[in-house]
Order: sequence, then structure tokens, then C-alpha cells
Amino acid sequence: MVKGQANKLFCCISSALLALYLNIAHASSNHKVKLTAFESCPYVCSNSNQKGILVDLVESIFEADKREVEIDIMPHSRALKMVQKGSYDGVIGILQREDFSLVYPSKSIGRYQYNFYSLKEDTWIYTGLKSLYNRRIGVEKGTSYGVFDSYINRYSHSSKEIQLIHGKDVNNRMMELLKLNRIDSFLADKNTIEWHSNQHPVIKMRESGSIPMDDIYIGFHANNGAHLAEFVAKQIKQLRESGKLSELLSPYGLTDWEKWTIGDYSIFEKDYLDNLIKSNPTTLIKHLPKRVLRLKASVNKDSGYWEYAQKF
Repeated sequence: MVKGQANKLFCCISSALLALYLNIAHASSNHKVKLTAFESCPYVCSNSNQKGILVDLVESIFEADKREVEIDIMPHSRALKMVQKGSYDGVIGILQREDFSLVYPSKSIGRYQYNFYSLKEDTWIYTGLKSLYNRRIGVEKGTSYGVFDSYINRYSHSSKEIQLIHGKDVNNRMMELLKLNRIDSFLADKNTIEWHSNQHPVIKMRESGSIPMDDIYIGFHANNGAHLAEFVAKQIKQLRESGKLSELLSPYGLTDWEKWTIGDYSIFEKDYLDNLIKSNPTTLIKHLPKRVLRLKASVNKDSGYWEYAQKF
């Protein structure tokens, strides 16, 4: 083969490879993103005029890249399994500790604020594990409540301490059990309960304490997960800086989760010692000498746990 023909052939092959690469890259950047989600208004809703804040947020995120988003709502455990199998690109609204094999953005898409709920006339306030003595606490089976998980696991076999509620319409069932005095309090996300109470007023309740908040994410399958996670983090940052995030949250009565406080009824809000002394007038804590402790925290400063680390 003469030199001119060789150069011509090389150029043709190079052009073909470049065109193939560009086509693949284009398809990769604009392919349909298939996600799973589990219903929990106001985050994800199927029987409402609104889709849910997480659905609105995710659709807005991928609009910037003109990607088509398909979101299928299914039970929590199935939603996670379908992503683990690779049938979907990711799952919306999960906690990082639920599956460490998935890839997560550096920015969360929301936050759960866990509160204890009791009857309105009940004066009980959660002030730590000791305050749970003789209290029957209702929790949703299979749900992680962070620092409270160890207590649930320890007493899940005993209905005198923990009652595991599962199946459909868990929030309504826990309210009914509270009304019937089958449980003394239950633990649930503040936004979910407020949404449910407004839609289905069942019983008058009061917040009676809280535990650390949990950031929620889109967890992506390892295939192309790093790219998608990076894109989501970038878009969340842009939505926050442009003010569009506040616009998306407003119809649901929500505000930017990074500005949330722990809760008005938390012993960790404001001054821990003052709250503890008020709830336990006989405590001897105020008489203890002060000590300085140096601790190394392993939590991210953007995490809800950081507020508790500071209070500790």
C-alpha cells in the first residue's frame, strides 16, 4: 500500500472512531434515567394533586440536561432491590446507610426530621433512653431511625417497649393505635406526619421530643452512578444558589433543609442542661463540676447529626 493510500485509510478510520465516540457520548449523556421511589407524602405522592417534592426536585434536576426521567413508585424494599439488580439507575429518598454499595451525590435532596408523637394531653417528653421506661413506642418495621435503631433492635421482641407497625397506611395506623392507647407514643418524620394530619385529621397530638435528623439521597447503581451523582450534586448547588430550590419547596410548605433546626421539643435545642433540668427537676446534673472534653467527630458538617455533636 502506497503512503498516500495509508494516510487516507488512517484518516477514514480516525473519523469513523471519532464519530462513534461522539455518538456514544451523546447517548450516554442524554439517555433516559430510570429511578424507583417509595410513597411517602410530601416527598413522593401517588394519590395527590402534587407529585411530591422529591419528584419535582428530581425532574427539575434532569431538565437542565434535557434528560427524560422515568420514576416508578413501589414498596420501599422492592424499590431498593430493583436498583441493586441494575434494573433501574437509582432509588429516590434513601439513607446512605441503607446500602453502601450504591453511589451517592455529595449533596442530599432532603432531610427526615424524626419526632416522637404523643396524645395532646400527655405531658411526657423524650429526654434520653431513661425516659422511655414504661413507654410503648410505635415504629414502622424496616425503617431506620438512626441513633434509635439500637434501642429498637434491643426491644423489638417485646411489645411492652416497641411495637413494629408494617403494611399499608402505617402513619394512620399508628395514630389509631395512639388514640386507642395501644401505644403511648410513636416515632415518625415531622413533614410526613404534618402532611398526613392535614389530609386525614384523626387525632390531636403533640410533638414530645426528637432525635437527630437524617439526610436523604438518590442512591445510584454503580453503572454510570458516579457521573449521575456528580451531576445531581452540581444541580442541587445551582438550584439552591438561584433560589429555584425555595420555589420548589414552597408549595409543600417546606424550607431548605440545610437551614432546619433540631426541633422545638428537643432536649438538644438551645440549652441542653436547661431543658434537661426543666424536664427532670430532681436531677443533680446542675451540681456537677464542669469538665472540658476534646472529641473527634466522624460526621459531616452538613449532616443533621452535626447539630447533636455540637450540643454534646
